[in-house]
Amino acid sequence: MHLAMDRLESIDFVGLTEDIGAVVSTMAQEMNYHPALYFPFINEDQARIDSLQAVSAEELEILREHNSVDLQLYDFAQQLIERRVFERNMAQLLRSGVYSVPPGSFEIPISGIMPGSGWYAPERDGSTYWRWTGPDRYFTIEVPLRHDKSYRLIMTCGSSRPIGRGDLGAKVNDAPITIELLPEGNSYRCQFVIPRTLLAQSSGFCRIRFDARETTRLTHLDIRALGVSVRQIVFECLDPDGVSTRPNSLNDDVSA
Repeated sequence: MHLAMDRLESIDFVGLTEDIGAVVSTMAQEMNYHPALYFPFINEDQARIDSLQAVSAEELEILREHNSVDLQLYDFAQQLIERRVFERNMAQLLRSGVYSVPPGSFEIPISGIMPGSGWYAPERDGSTYWRWTGPDRYFTIEVPLRHDKSYRLIMTCGSSRPIGRGDLGAKVNDAPITIELLPEGNSYRCQFVIPRTLLAQSSGFCRIRFDARETTRLTHLDIRALGVSVRQIVFECLDPDGVSTRPNSLNDDVSA
C-alpha cells in the first residue's frame, strides 16, 4: 500500500475522471492551452442506468471488503489532488503579493479577512471581536509559513456546549494532530505544535482543517448552524529550543 502511494505521489499530474472538468482545466493551464469553456461528453450514454442501484447493501459491503486497498489508494489520490491544488493556489497568492511569509510569530486579526473557509462574519462587543465557525462542522486556517521553523498554534475559542476531549479535532496538511485543550474561564485554549518537518514537505504552505464534530443553533431566531466561537488565533514561531518569538499582527506580514 505504501509503495503504491509513493508511486502515485511521484507522478507529476494526477486526476480523476469523475472530475474531468478540473482535469482539463489544469492540463490546459500547465501546457499553456486556452482553457475550454465547454467540454462535451460525446461518448456518454444518456440512457445508461446506474448499475449500483441494483446492488444491495450486503453486496456493496462485500465489494468494499475485497477492494479495501483500491479504496484507500483512491482516498489518497483525492487528498493528493486537493493538496496540490491548495499548494498551487498558495504559491500564486505569494507571487501576486496577496500573501507574504511572516518572519516570526504573528496573530490573525479576527475582525479582518479570515485566511480559510468555514467562518461567519466577525461579531463585536465593544472592543472584543469573535467569529463563529459554520455552517459545516469543518473549518480551515490556510497560511504560508516558514518551512525551516516549527510553530505553536494557540486558538482561544468558546462553544454553546461544553467541549471535552475528542470534541475538537485537527489535521495539518492532512496529517492528524493531537490537540491540547485547556479550560480558561468560559473559554478554551486550544494549542498544538506544527513541526517544521511537516511544513518542509509543502514549502511552508499550511492548511489546518478543524473538525468541530457537530453544529448547533443558539436560538429559534438565529437559523445559523454554529460550530465554535473563536476570539484569538496566534502562530508562535519556535526556535530550535521551543521558545517562541513575540507575535505581530497578521496584517504586518500577510495581507488578504
